[in-house]
Amino acid sequence: MMTKVVRDYVSTKSTSVWRFLFEQTLFLFFQNIPSFFGVLLRGLVYRIIITASSSFGIEENVQICHAKNLTLGKNVFIGRNSYISASDGGISIGDNTCFVSNCYINVFNYNKQMGKKISIGKNVVFAHGCAIHGHSGVEIGDGTIFGPGTKIISGKHGNLSRETNFRHADILADTPVIIGRNVWIGTNVSILPGVKIGDSVVVGAGAVVTNDLEAYSIYAGSPAKLLRNLE
Repeated sequence: MMTKVVRDYVSTKSTSVWRFLFEQTLFLFFQNIPSFFGVLLRGLVYRIIITASSSFGIEENVQICHAKNLTLGKNVFIGRNSYISASDGGISIGDNTCFVSNCYINVFNYNKQMGKKISIGKNVVFAHGCAIHGHSGVEIGDGTIFGPGTKIISGKHGNLSRETNFRHADILADTPVIIGRNVWIGTNVSILPGVKIGDSVVVGAGAVVTNDLEAYSIYAGSPAKLLRNLE
């Protein structure tokens, strides 16, 4: 009989106990096979547990949770040491999108609240160490690129007071992050809940984006400020 700790652990990894055991068996044998052969084998075997329209590449030591809710377009590449959890709302990743390495993408199910979908378009690039905390939903348009260490956070606590227990406070579900097409996000940028970024925006390195950014413009700073409009 499973303890509560084990049940909670399984619920963070998969949609059922039996599916969890099946997925973990596959990961045990195939997750850490190095080089071209590992990428080839995972591209074949992992099609059993995820939805994919065509071929994809996954390097070694990539952790996938709630694989049933993960959908990949063709030629998606996920670099080594990345973590993807598609619980509840699910994650869809468009054609030719690349996660270089050590990326973190998570649809949270915190305090039993239903996480919303993370939707990533085609030809998107995430450099080393990017992270998406997607509790309230994230939408990213085609052709957008993210520099190393970019953080996207779509959920935040609400109704805070002196008596609030922050560990168990409700997370607002109406603060999605929406990023347009052909956006260039510099290294170590932080994008906070509820932000909308228009098409063809450039965000300078180290910026903290707290408000909407209009299309065809360049922003930088903390908080991010308009530098100029693109010609």
